[in-house]
Amino acid sequence: MSKVFGGVDAVLPLPLHPKRLKQRGYNQIQLFSESLAKHLKLPLVDDLVYRKKRTRQLAKMQTADRCEEVDQVFAVNRKKSYSFKHWLLLDDVINTGATLSSCGNAILQACGGRISIVSLASRLS
Repeated sequence: MSKVFGGVDAVLPLPLHPKRLKQRGYNQIQLFSESLAKHLKLPLVDDLVYRKKRTRQLAKMQTADRCEEVDQVFAVNRKKSYSFKHWLLLDDVINTGATLSSCGNAILQACGGRISIVSLASRLS
């Protein structure tokens, strides 16, 4: 395993809301996460976290509005139980970090442990 990802126990893609997934037809970060997990020989956990509400498109919002929009959006599937302590959370683009923060907080509150993040791109404003 790469030194960059040393100590990571599992790969977790940021989930899309089911309606957005249906609209798009795919979740690009899901596809990337599958490839990365296979390459790193780590489990892919794509059934732990879900979006409990659909958010408006965040790309054109200001930072404070984004944080408010994604606050308490993610929930952990209580029917799933994993003993992983270091999660690698993936998103396609980091704009403000609000979405990753919200998802990461849901994971940490439910499962504890540690979160590391990977993004395919970032948008500096």
